[in-house]
Amino acid sequence: VMVLRAAHGCALFAAFDLVPLWCMASRYAGGLALTEEQLGTSLAAGAVVQVVFTSLAMGRLVRRLGLHASLTAGCTAAALLTLCLLASPSATAERWWLRALGASLVYGLQTSAMLLAGTALVSMSNLLCARDPQRNGLLNGIVALTEGVGKMLGPALCAPALAWGLSARPAAEASPSGALFVF
Repeated sequence: VMVLRAAHGCALFAAFDLVPLWCMASRYAGGLALTEEQLGTSLAAGAVVQVVFTSLAMGRLVRRLGLHASLTAGCTAAALLTLCLLASPSATAERWWLRALGASLVYGLQTSAMLLAGTALVSMSNLLCARDPQRNGLLNGIVALTEGVGKMLGPALCAPALAWGLSARPAAEASPSGALFVF
């Protein structure tokens, strides 16, 4: 569970960096070419999707599916939605608001799926740590430290990889774009 929390933290925080960077990258490179204001609007709309999901659906899903199935469903959905983000027809739309709308909807769903998986992982590790009440705090601290390292490595490794992927294989010159290999 500790390794899964680190990997999940790495993927989640990588997405927090990669999606905005990809949205701002030029169309030539394979990005959406959104301005800062357009990106801000898109991320805010994605946050609304997350708030609705976490407040209305996430608890019910975890109770209905259980922890293991929630973890599996969340990770699988997040991976598929990440690919949809890059391959979405809205990504090639001429109008910026169509690109931003498609990105915000898919990104909101992708991060919601990651939050579902994260909730399952935190619950699993808490249940495992509770088995040894005398070392519960120590064990939780070790798990949180490991997750923190994963959260640090995600952006540190993936943002430079995205920059390299977009410049080494721009969408205008080769298909698929280098962004697909990084995501």
